[in-house]
Amino acid sequence: MARIGRHARPALNCCYIDDERALVVGLLDGTLCVYRSADGKLVQSVRAHDSGLRGLALSPDGAVLVSAAFDGKVRVWN
Repeated sequence: MARIGRHARPALNCCYIDDERALVVGLLDGTLCVYRSADGKLVQSVRAHDSGLRGLALSPDGAVLVSAAFDGKVRVWN
């Protein structure tokens, strides 16, 4: 198990993607961070929403990630 880096803003939710090879973390500032599960290295970070991330969900086939924010906006990522 790898330790994930610290964030300036609290992490509100997370989910595994890519057959658990990566972990997506949703932050209070609306940022999505993707980490490699094996070593905890940050792979990608994107400002996904203007408000905090309320929830994350992954489609059963793993092809689509949905993020929802406190401002009511929902984004679909593929």
